[in-house]
Amino acid sequence: MFTTEFWRGAAERALKSGAQFALLTLGVGVVAGGVDGETAEVINAFTINFATLGGAFLGGCLVSVLTSLAIPGPVPDGTGRRRNV
Repeated sequence: MFTTEFWRGAAERALKSGAQFALLTLGVGVVAGGVDGETAEVINAFTINFATLGGAFLGGCLVSVLTSLAIPGPVPDGTGRRRNV
């Protein structure tokens, strides 16, 4: 937990998790339809609530970093093997 390698890995995982949270936020309106029975719409960059999207992204990053701190054990190194950080 006290190495540069740990924090690089944690940052990479946090960015990936943040992106997944943001995509989930975008996808909820498309898949589930709108609020109050409205029909689903195509994602439109002019109608996206960027504050909500940014909050979802940062929330995903926070959850990932907290998970990395709570479980700082071995992580995959990209080859399928696990390495200590």
